[in-house]
Amino acid sequence: MKNLFFLIFLSLLIVPQAVFAADYSLAVRFTNSKWSGEESKQNFDASTTVVDLSGKIHHQRFYGGLNISGGKYNFPDNGPNHPNNVTYDHDKPLTKNSVDLIAGYEFWSHGSVFIGTKSIEIIWPNNDKITWAGVGAGLHAFHPLSSKWISYGSFSLMPMFVDANDKAAGRGAYVGLELGVNYLLGKRFYLHGGLRAENLSYQIENESNNYGFGGLTFGAGVSF
Repeated sequence: MKNLFFLIFLSLLIVPQAVFAADYSLAVRFTNSKWSGEESKQNFDASTTVVDLSGKIHHQRFYGGLNISGGKYNFPDNGPNHPNNVTYDHDKPLTKNSVDLIAGYEFWSHGSVFIGTKSIEIIWPNNDKITWAGVGAGLHAFHPLSSKWISYGSFSLMPMFVDANDKAAGRGAYVGLELGVNYLLGKRFYLHGGLRAENLSYQIENESNNYGFGGLTFGAGVSF
């Protein structure tokens, strides 16, 4: 299903703009992300810089977008439980990657509703992994503060299926919240700054776990 969504998105991007009168944008951003949680009555946290690359297509009131992000977290002491309950070397980082694909419609001049699919993957040093995948919905709104400044916010909620090493392991949920501002540099370029928070919860073998991710984010984008 994710591959189908990805092919649809790519097909939209390659349609000539003279035929499909759409606006396009590309952006990159960096998030000072802190991963915190509690497992087996032990708290853990680690911070890293997460890199996001995104593309968006906008036609009248419809839009679609693709976002890819990733980062490596080093846990000095305790860390997330290994999917096979194997002791691992905390000196080696855990990798967190995610892919988002959304489609939305602007019901209001400054707001929209979107649906989307998300895949999140956490990889341990020995290449074992836990994967979350699901489909959900969200809200996005923005408000011009001046001719240069635009504030925005988004909220999303997704039920997730959880796999451990590509085998079904349980159920979970994803909640995302982002608030920020864009500063326009002419008609095409903009700078971005804001605050991002995410929560991942899941239950595997009657054990409930909860991960929190959040931090300041900044970046830049271009539209054409």
